[in-house]
Amino acid sequence: MKESHNTIWSFIKRFQSVLGLAILFVASIMLSPHDRREGFNIFLSTGNLTDILRQVSEIGIVALAMTFVILTAGIDLSVGSLLALGASV
Repeated sequence: MKESHNTIWSFIKRFQSVLGLAILFVASIMLSPHDRREGFNIFLSTGNLTDILRQVSEIGIVALAMTFVILTAGIDLSVGSLLALGASV
C-alpha cells in the first residue's frame, strides 16, 4: 500500500504542470455556459477556440524562439530586448 502511495505522489510531482493544465481545462468546460438553442458548450465552440489560439500565438512564437536561444546557450542581455522589439513590431 505504501509503495503505491509513493508511486502516485511521484507521478503527481513529475507531471504537476500538465495535471494543473488539465484541471484548468476541465474546470473551464464545466463552468462555461451552455447555448440552450444549439445545445453545446460555448467554451468548446470553434469560434472560441480559434480566438484563444489567435491570442496566444504571438506569445507562443516568442517563447519558441527564446527556447532555442536557451538551448544553444546563447543567452545574454540583448536577447530580451530583441524579443521585446520583435514582439512590438
